Amino acid sequence: MPHLESMFDAIVEHNDRIAEYRNSGDPLKIAAVKWQRPVGPTSIRRIRETLRAVLTPQ
Repeated sequence: MPHLESMFDAIVEHNDRIAEYRNSGDPLKIAAVKWQRPVGPTSIRRIRETLRAVLTPQ
């Protein structure tokens, strides 16, 4: 499903943006991601498993 792959791509892009902003040294960028945490590989796997369980016909 292409829209789900787009969602996972967006998660990876957001993770990259968080890392980029934190390493930028710019106080405004650092503040923009202050309370955000990257989505880890385990969480992504769990999201996939949950979607698979919901979308797979029984």
